[in-house]
Amino acid sequence: QRRGRSTGAVQEMYDLAGDNFYNPNWGYQNGEIRSAREYRIHQPVMMLRHDWKISNKTKVMTNFGVQTGRYGSTRLDWFDAPDPRPDYYRRLPSYATVPETKNLITDFFKADENNRQINWQGLYDANATRNYTIENVDGIAGNNLSGKRAAYILESENFDNQKINLNSVLNTQIGDKLTISGGLQYLYEKVHYYRKVEDLLGADFYVDFNRFALRDFPDNKDAGQNDINRPNRILKEGDIFGHNYNIHNNRASAWGQMIYVAGKFDVMAGLMVSHQSFFREGFTRVGIFPDNSFGNSPKNNFFNAAFKGGITYKIDGRNYLSLNGTYRTRAPFASESFVSPRVRDQVAPNLKNEQISSADISYLARYTKLKARISAFYTDFRNKISNDVFYHEEFLTFVNYIMTGIDRKHTGIEAGLEYNLTSKISLSAAGALGEYFHTSRPSATISRDNSAEDFVSDRTIY
Repeated sequence: QRRGRSTGAVQEMYDLAGDNFYNPNWGYQNGEIRSAREYRIHQPVMMLRHDWKISNKTKVMTNFGVQTGRYGSTRLDWFDAPDPRPDYYRRLPSYATVPETKNLITDFFKADENNRQINWQGLYDANATRNYTIENVDGIAGNNLSGKRAAYILESENFDNQKINLNSVLNTQIGDKLTISGGLQYLYEKVHYYRKVEDLLGADFYVDFNRFALRDFPDNKDAGQNDINRPNRILKEGDIFGHNYNIHNNRASAWGQMIYVAGKFDVMAGLMVSHQSFFREGFTRVGIFPDNSFGNSPKNNFFNAAFKGGITYKIDGRNYLSLNGTYRTRAPFASESFVSPRVRDQVAPNLKNEQISSADISYLARYTKLKARISAFYTDFRNKISNDVFYHEEFLTFVNYIMTGIDRKHTGIEAGLEYNLTSKISLSAAGALGEYFHTSRPSATISRDNSAEDFVSDRTIY
């Protein structure tokens, strides 16, 4: 799949464009529309299934699946050059302080659609004038290279997912009233996170530098290197650069369930146990974090259990009441557990299992022409974690905002019905009314990519 992406813009740009569908991600190149932001996805999936009928009452179904391939999203990157985005806030009329300048910028944006979009030719022109000599390429003294070093490139941010899943389920009928099911599941997932040079936009090469660290640590010769194992690395199209690491995730589980049918009552109960572990594998020794960025991190292990139960009361052959409840623990997601996996393997503080308890009660009606259900539900979440990453314009670096100890409650009512007008036409309707709210004051830890110290720790969030 390959498709262009849209991006939210400030209201000022929508007003200047006179178009609520304004998208700053594209521009004209040689008269053709070219987008800087595209999803480029190629992830084939293979699945095999085996059914084993042991007897008329016992069956085993086994599934094996593999997913591999690439998942990337393109964007512009630049080094030692102005921000090329047409909607960058410093370019907008609102940033100007002199009224005459504000009016000139406003007229410029309104005069021509090209002025509101990416200037591809301008990026090529900037790269054509950038003659540089890079010394000691790959850390080899005297290994110098001269040429046009790119001010702007088109890069891709990649999240290549490889997954193996094995799942086997047994179902058996014992007598007329008892059904027992059980299963085993194993999941291995590896996600490769990296950046890749897609297009040098006419330049000869790019350099694997961390421009934020170069600015923040001018006296540290290693700080600006994305990989001090290969300092001053020259990049061509197709080369991986910047962050480059895997997140490995293993999960094994076993479960069992029984359903007992007796007269007016059906009873269900189930149990599951699982073990999950994940770790980071770094392929670069980051200049500002040389001791905890390269190689395998310690493993993070979590044991989890889940219980569920339910009972259904048959008022008659068409009306039913059911009550269900569950309690389970769930390991934190690996994608949220690392403070800043792009540059180091530090995990979030107070990392522990999430606890989830839930209950619902339902009334069901099943008539010849009418089927209806109404349910009331309650769910309680405890110890949830969130990890938000954003670029901070004041600190000029990426900021990692982690909250732990997030508790929430969800309550509500759901209803649905289906009515058959004729044998070929039916009407259906569904609705829900709920209230979802936070019930705790989480603790926040805030850090920057270019700093080993948290500049906020254990801050209470109201």
